[in-house]
Amino acid sequence: MLALYEVVLDLDGQLLSYRRTRRYSRGAGYSVGGQS
Repeated sequence: MLALYEVVLDLDGQLLSYRRTRRYSRGAGYSVGGQS
């Protein structure tokens, strides 16, 4: 299982928050149309 995360950093580069934006099985690619 692989995932894509969106992170929010402060001006010093410290992590403020994160959330998983996409999850997909290993070997499955990402396509522009949103279908793997």
